[in-house]
Amino acid sequence: MCSKKTKIPTLPNSRRKHNPLLNYPDNTPNKLAEHMSDIAIDKAADLDIEMLIVLLKHYNIGIRDDDRWLQLSYELAYEYIPAFKYEAQKRGRKIKWTPETEQQLIEHVTKQKKVKPKHSILNACEELIKNKLYAGIKATTLHNRYKKIKASSK
Repeated sequence: MCSKKTKIPTLPNSRRKHNPLLNYPDNTPNKLAEHMSDIAIDKAADLDIEMLIVLLKHYNIGIRDDDRWLQLSYELAYEYIPAFKYEAQKRGRKIKWTPETEQQLIEHVTKQKKVKPKHSILNACEELIKNKLYAGIKATTLHNRYKKIKASSK
């Protein structure tokens, strides 16, 4: 069972740069070769332990942690096993903009700017949300859509 201190990673971090020592598997002698002496096998085992310590350090796992091997297995699974990889879901539903709704946005922002001419476009969008014309949509979303519509109409 896991101890209470178990730190299970929440998201994979596949963009980590690996320690160069981990990139050369051919440097370690083959432990299964029949011609290896006991000394060579001991050296290979020592090298394996060193490589595991490098892996622990690479994933910022304490060498003396009780659950270090569990943490290491999770980290490796998140990085290399497709079933463990996932992406954060986007929040909210995508807004469907039609030419009519885009035109309405332009008209509403223009009308709001006439009411308060010193306000910026973003402030006008915030006022539209306060007036519940575009409830549930962020002001920055409206502002970005307004800019996109204006840019495409030029």
